[in-house]
Amino acid sequence: MLIRFILLLFVVLFSIQLHSQSNQIDTVYQLSEVNISAGRLNDFSIGLNITNIDSVVIERHRTSSLSKLLTEQTPLYIKSYGQGSLATISFRGTSASQTGFFWNGFAIDPPNIAIVDLSLIPVFFFESIRIQNGGTSSLYGSGNIGGSIHLNNLPVFSKYTGIDAGVSYGSFQKYSAQLKATLSNENWNSSTGVIFNKQKNDFPFKDDEKTEHRKNAALTNFGIIQELSRQFSNKQYLKASIWFQYANREIPPTLTTANSSAYQIDKSVRSSVYWLKNINNGLLTAKAAYFFDYLNYVDSVYEINSVIKTNKLISEFELKKSFWKNSVVNIGANFTFNNADVQYYNGIKQQNLFAVFLSFQQKIPKINWLSNLNIRQEFIQGYAAQLNPSLGFEGKIWKIIYGKINISRNFRAPTLNDRYWQPGGNENLKPEISWNEEASIIFKIKNKSNKLHYSEFVLTAYSSSVDNWIIWHPDSVYNFWTPDNIQKVWARGFEFSGKTKLNFNNLGISLSEGYTYSKSTNQKKLSGNDNTYKKQLIYTPLNNFFVQISFDYRTFNLSYNQNYTGKSYTSRDNKDFVPAYSLGNFSISKEFQFKSCALNLQVNIDNLWNVSYQAIKYMPMPGRSINILFNLKINYYEKNENYTVINYQ
Repeated sequence: MLIRFILLLFVVLFSIQLHSQSNQIDTVYQLSEVNISAGRLNDFSIGLNITNIDSVVIERHRTSSLSKLLTEQTPLYIKSYGQGSLATISFRGTSASQTGFFWNGFAIDPPNIAIVDLSLIPVFFFESIRIQNGGTSSLYGSGNIGGSIHLNNLPVFSKYTGIDAGVSYGSFQKYSAQLKATLSNENWNSSTGVIFNKQKNDFPFKDDEKTEHRKNAALTNFGIIQELSRQFSNKQYLKASIWFQYANREIPPTLTTANSSAYQIDKSVRSSVYWLKNINNGLLTAKAAYFFDYLNYVDSVYEINSVIKTNKLISEFELKKSFWKNSVVNIGANFTFNNADVQYYNGIKQQNLFAVFLSFQQKIPKINWLSNLNIRQEFIQGYAAQLNPSLGFEGKIWKIIYGKINISRNFRAPTLNDRYWQPGGNENLKPEISWNEEASIIFKIKNKSNKLHYSEFVLTAYSSSVDNWIIWHPDSVYNFWTPDNIQKVWARGFEFSGKTKLNFNNLGISLSEGYTYSKSTNQKKLSGNDNTYKKQLIYTPLNNFFVQISFDYRTFNLSYNQNYTGKSYTSRDNKDFVPAYSLGNFSISKEFQFKSCALNLQVNIDNLWNVSYQAIKYMPMPGRSINILFNLKINYYEKNENYTVINYQ
């Protein structure tokens, strides 16, 4: 039935294609771009690998959460509790709390747990999604040991009016709608986005050879983002943003528990202001942000009604300037205030953080290389000062071969939950400290006769040794769990990524692939018979892999994605585990063009081969599902010889 449906869809869309080839969209003017780059990620991450998710890929995942996008398009490990449920990310064998998560250059992780739920981040809100592998505490401070995710929108100052509206319907009673309106000219840019998502998630699964339906797994999600940018001149720019998110989701039971009636309400308000000014041979920036997170967990069976409120206030100032030829210096300061109102703390807890940072980039023209030195001094209330340096080099080795190398010291301060949760919190915890090393070799292959043909392959070896790793464990005297700095973890491995694009007249072919091998083991023996010594960390698969091939023919697109997640241990002695699984995902779309309008029809089939699997033990995942999307875009451009793009990641 599924194959027949796909073949029928092909025939219908191809027939429409033959009748609509004469329809042409309005003339698109090639404009002269002025790109202002002001961010540390762009300029001072020498020696580290940064992956940009293609804008076409982002568009095709417009109804997805960030967790689904990263699962399909990267070899990163996404730990998911089920469709619509909590999803966290792990870089290079590190933990979710050792991962940075940034919006407009600000860390948005709440101070009580320092973890961001990727299932609540809508892809539709962001034009730029960048993934940085490796430690960057020297750039961004606490928590950036394994890697980081950076979300942004780049305002364009040009005469433009655009409407982007879409609706979708999918399996398991999934409904969603998206709307974005953009209005801009040479001085102003306004963008408003709204999303709504509702899904029952009552998918069937097998339990002891019996087919059951998932219960108490519904989700309702709503979000709105407003960004307003003002370019006063070619030398001064201001941007204000606010992002509100709401989710009401039921918490499904595990396969070993009775039916659940638990649910959770999440609310967040994220706001930021960013000011940039061009000065002689440099840029001056100042920015501030306020984040509020609210969580209410209710379980009537266990008589739990937990409310958590956190606030974060951030202000930052920096100056980037070239004082002499082939060099750039960046200097700045950051102040962060954290506040948490948690009923399981002994009162409201607060924490102040202050940091100063210095970055120096030097070009070496004779050998066509770049070098970069970063130093950041962190002062965190309750802890000794943390000095975090990093040193990186990158450049051309020979013809098509390029190289990168980076070494850094990184750290993560204990969260407020680690310190103050009652019972069990430990105020004597030390920060986790790591030394990270990595080296990459890159092959860039371009076709001289056809610039549209190119390939790029990156192979990276890395090592990270983390001291004072914090583990929650049962207390030997009292009947509760408590955290301690009881592990030393060595995370090492290698990564491979590749991308190839070929173009033949009206046919475009794209192939991308990625593989990660992550060996992450406990290197500290706690006792003579410690059965966790040199064992792989739980929920840290050794192997992750994905490959995607995409075909574009005129206004047709067909793509297939296959991803693989290796076996994950669920016990610290590595005796219990969740089996490996591999999922296939298929997508087909057709765009109809009518002057300044474009209508897109897209069909996605997830878990095409209907694999039965679990990402978390005793938490079943959905089988094959279909999602149908309709998207209308109305775009109006006016001819403009110059326009400005502000890129401040």
